[in-house]
Amino acid sequence: MVRKDKFFFLLIFLLFILLAGRLFYLQILKGNFYRECSEHNRIQILKEFAPRGTIYDRSLDILVSNRASFCISLIPWLAGQRVDEVLTRLASILPINLQEIKSKIEAQKFRPFQPILLKEDASPSIVSRLQESHMDFPGIVVQIKPCRYYPHGRMCAHILGYIQEIQEYDLERFEEQGYEQGDLIGQTGIERAYESYLRGVDGGTEIEVDVLGRPGQPPHILAQKEPRQGAKVVLTIDREIQEACEKALGNRPGAIVVMNPLNGEILAMSSGPDFDPNMFTTGIPAQRWKELAAHPRKPFMNRAIQGLYPPGSAFKFVTAVAALEREVVQPQELFKCEGKISVGGREYKCWNRAGHGWVNFERAMAESCDIYFYHIGTRAGPEAISEYAYLFGFGAPAGIDIPGEKKGVVPGPEWKRKRGGKWYRGDTFNFSIGQGYLLITPLQLANAMCAFYNGGRLYRPHLVKEILLYNGERKKFSPEVIRDFSLKSSTVFFLENALRAVVTRGTGVLSNIPEAEVFGKTGTAQNPGGQDHAWFVCYARPVEGRARKGTVPVVVVVFIEGGGSGGESACPVARYVLHKIYSVEPAAPSYPSGISGGIGVRSTTLAESLSRNTYTETGLSTQEETDGF
Repeated sequence: MVRKDKFFFLLIFLLFILLAGRLFYLQILKGNFYRECSEHNRIQILKEFAPRGTIYDRSLDILVSNRASFCISLIPWLAGQRVDEVLTRLASILPINLQEIKSKIEAQKFRPFQPILLKEDASPSIVSRLQESHMDFPGIVVQIKPCRYYPHGRMCAHILGYIQEIQEYDLERFEEQGYEQGDLIGQTGIERAYESYLRGVDGGTEIEVDVLGRPGQPPHILAQKEPRQGAKVVLTIDREIQEACEKALGNRPGAIVVMNPLNGEILAMSSGPDFDPNMFTTGIPAQRWKELAAHPRKPFMNRAIQGLYPPGSAFKFVTAVAALEREVVQPQELFKCEGKISVGGREYKCWNRAGHGWVNFERAMAESCDIYFYHIGTRAGPEAISEYAYLFGFGAPAGIDIPGEKKGVVPGPEWKRKRGGKWYRGDTFNFSIGQGYLLITPLQLANAMCAFYNGGRLYRPHLVKEILLYNGERKKFSPEVIRDFSLKSSTVFFLENALRAVVTRGTGVLSNIPEAEVFGKTGTAQNPGGQDHAWFVCYARPVEGRARKGTVPVVVVVFIEGGGSGGESACPVARYVLHKIYSVEPAAPSYPSGISGGIGVRSTTLAESLSRNTYTETGLSTQEETDGF
């Protein structure tokens, strides 16, 4: 009997210990957690969305802002037993999916006071009709929600990017930062890179509810919080120069980059074809998105930083630097160009099949003689050309402050050996004139010319000048030097004279303007997939008394995909942009016959191949806004 009593008391003691331990775990160790859960069940928050921050150009002209958007929602608790009746009546004036809405109501039956979005960005006529007959639509509410607005349409589209509702893969990454299903988040460009600054802090109203999620009568408001707009972001972009670049490029696939070589600021960066980011602000149908993403002209591709192309003769200034720095050639040394050269049983030709005759450094650069650069490239060696290509920023991302930049390819004997190949003299020939395996982006070429302008100082290109925070603080971005490889003064002297000769009497004469001294290099790069690519890269210094006051030196790169001759196609575009920068009344460029898509030329290729109605629905109008496609 005594043994049974001891066993009984021991069992009670153990149960007491387990109970006490469980209470300790729930009350002490997990007390805060369950307290928060209890508060969450007791309190529901009616969110009030914060406007995203405004984006400005360098002169504080607005590039991106917000507009009021009417959103129609259903609050099931207010509709009561008339939910089905209200939805059926609403379907007669508003295209809604009744089955989908009923599924949402069932999914949040324990949160009947939470609004269910029925229509975003509703038209004023529909809103007026609902308000006039509000007694017939109990539970239907109209909320004003900030909606992203790009007042200039497609201008700066690839720079600014766009926003969309957060997807599952982003939700998992950013959930700890307070993102919820239905929130909007930057997808590309500045909207993505500076999301943490542009995103505001949502406000809302806290309402006490019962165990079934129902508010009291009247609702008991616990607290209210005003939304706070996101920070203001000021770009380095000059809107007038950007407009000039986009107008000059027209509907042709390509890119134009304008930089300040003294600090790495990007004054303009256009890419074509482009798109209107307004189409994403209220959602784009999945099928339409697939069509645009798969379009052969790739409107969402930022060719300035994502397009990889051989630079052709525009790369010759790098080969020249390698040869002059290594002192393997004298500027007055003559080489004879007979239009071709034979090596290993194979002919390597000059673009001028008749040949240039005897040429020195300056004339070879001015007339872009390939034979001359075959010789000096061979003397310098592919290793030296690779070394200076890397120093000028090729073969690595330039470091621009928006995502998606490609690094390109800088070849060489070791590079080819790792890929199972052997480097031949012909590879050096091709490398010397910017062909073969070499691949670059237009931004890399612009930054390389900036580095030459600075005598070997390479800056990191950037798009944001400063950020104005909500508390009044200003976050300014200073120029950042990537590397400083000082070039010899003699190298700079001889190459600068040669680049000037390109513009005054060589292949780049169509880029010359009286308001500035222009130093440049043309390029016509072979394109296995079609017509040659057209390049022109230059820097320009304003001429005192002729140029507009307050202007600064700039570097300009023009790339036209499949544009043909760089001198004939890219140079007039550069001339137009330079006129816009330095003169009061820019002159329109003249385009040679067979080159379409410049000033005043608009393509309707996409409009012809796709439905006009579909265009209108997705923010791409059938007239003006199809520009770029």
